[in-house]
Amino acid sequence: MSIPLAIALAASAVLLLAALSALVLWRRDCASLRVSTALAVAGCALGAAAAIAALAGGTTGTVASAWRTPLGPLTLGIDPLTSFFLLCVAVVGGLGALFGAGYVDRQRDTLNASAVAAGYPLLIAAMAGVVLARDAMTFLLAWECMTLASFFLVTAEGEHAARPGLTYLLASQLGVAPLFVLFALLAAHGHGTGFDAIRAA
Repeated sequence: MSIPLAIALAASAVLLLAALSALVLWRRDCASLRVSTALAVAGCALGAAAAIAALAGGTTGTVASAWRTPLGPLTLGIDPLTSFFLLCVAVVGGLGALFGAGYVDRQRDTLNASAVAAGYPLLIAAMAGVVLARDAMTFLLAWECMTLASFFLVTAEGEHAARPGLTYLLASQLGVAPLFVLFALLAAHGHGTGFDAIRAA
C-alpha cells in the first residue's frame, strides 16, 4: 500500500470517527457539533495531504479488504486522477464543515444539530470512498452511504423536511438503478467487477 493511500484511509477513519462522536454525544448539540467539526476538518486536511502527495509523486496503489463479498474483496486505490477528485472533496468538505458549524449553531431551534454533526462527515467519507473505489461493489456501497448520509442531512430540519427527504431518497435510488445494470453488464463482459478487468474488456 502506498503512503498517500494509507493517509487517505486514515482520513476516512477520522471522518468516520467524527460521525461516531456525534452519535455518542447525541442531544448534546453544542459538544456534538464542536467535536464533529474538529474531527471532520482534521480528516479533510489528511485527505488533502494524501491527494497532494499522490499528485506530486504520481503515486498509484491499491488495497483490498480481507473480507470478501460474493463479488470479491472491496478494493480502494489512488492514482493522480483519483487524487485530483479527492483533493476537491477534501478542500470543499473541510470548508463546508467550518461554514456549516456556524450555520447549524445559529439554526439550532429548527435544525437537529446532532444529525448534521453525524451525517456531514459520513457524507464526506462516502464521497472519498466513491472516488477511491476500484471495483463496482465498493463504488456502489460508497454511493449508497453517500445517499443515506445526504438523506439524514436533508431531513435534519424536522418533520416538515420528511417529505422532501423521502422524495430525495426515492430519486437517488431510481438514479442508482441504472448503475447497477451498467456494472452488471460490464462485469459480465469483463469477467469481474474490478475496474481493471472492466477496462481491459
